[in-house]
Amino acid sequence: MLNKIILQARIMNDIEIKDVGGTRLVQLNLGFQRKVKGEKVNQYINATAFGNTADAIHKFFKKMSPITIEGQLTWDSWENNGEKKSMNKIIIDSFYFERGELKDQQQPGSAPVSAEDLF
Repeated sequence: MLNKIILQARIMNDIEIKDVGGTRLVQLNLGFQRKVKGEKVNQYINATAFGNTADAIHKFFKKMSPITIEGQLTWDSWENNGEKKSMNKIIIDSFYFERGELKDQQQPGSAPVSAEDLF
């Protein structure tokens, strides 16, 4: 089966890189709009990037930056104080951005650019 998500959104949170068990990662809250009965509705989904992809997102993006991601939809479930919780999230395989939208106006090359192009 095919499990591929392509999403154009804005990063809604400050980006912090974390090291979990020797793996670098960033967790993003992405905001986007969709139309419901002709009206735009704000929607949000969490996404996670690992390794070089996480490093590049942390280096080149900031809160409210537009980003286009490609990835896979996953379902996480956990227990918190005896209460079962779950949510959909995206595991980011690659990302793209446009010129002029980079943190501190750094320009690594022509758009679109993915993490593989930066490292």
